[in-house]
Amino acid sequence: MKLKQLAFVMAAVAVGVTGYYTTDLINNNDTQVEAHASWSYVADTADSLIEKAPLIAVANVKSIDQSSYFPYVEDDTTVFTDATLEIEEIIHSDENVQVGEQITLAQYGGKLKDGKILTYDDVPFLKKKQKVLVFLEKVSDDTIRSGKYQYFGGDLGLYFIEDKKKLNKPADNVNRISNDIETFGLDKVKMKSEMRNK
Repeated sequence: MKLKQLAFVMAAVAVGVTGYYTTDLINNNDTQVEAHASWSYVADTADSLIEKAPLIAVANVKSIDQSSYFPYVEDDTTVFTDATLEIEEIIHSDENVQVGEQITLAQYGGKLKDGKILTYDDVPFLKKKQKVLVFLEKVSDDTIRSGKYQYFGGDLGLYFIEDKKKLNKPADNVNRISNDIETFGLDKVKMKSEMRNK
């Protein structure tokens, strides 16, 4: 078992360029492996996250794929599960994305080859019909993920929208930056992004 855990951590380190650089196993039981990722890009401030994210949007989760995939050759521990997001509002975009368009988000985690489900405590799986504020970047690599989107800034890239404008960070490990984004609320994120767009 220790050898499998070491292989898992080594594989996670190897894919650092795709979003995270280390993974710590939190829980490994009969049905689930829970991990915590440390991300390769973490914004210094909420303002810098808003200033640097290639795509900031309000989106609705339309569907979650029932199958997971392993994009890296000879690596059966780095798994992704796609979610389809429909863009409701574009706050900022360096991408050619339109309101009403559906995009694919490559979510970290999914079903491993041994049947266990790998989840990350800081970026939980989305559920159909959720409304979210997302900070995204397009994946550009030589894998099946290329052309899909991933969270920009790792766990800072996802907030649930409650009561139309209130933001809620989905993870327990809330930090100063995610607290700032939550405190800003959707209106202030929009205002700060408008300043960036001028």
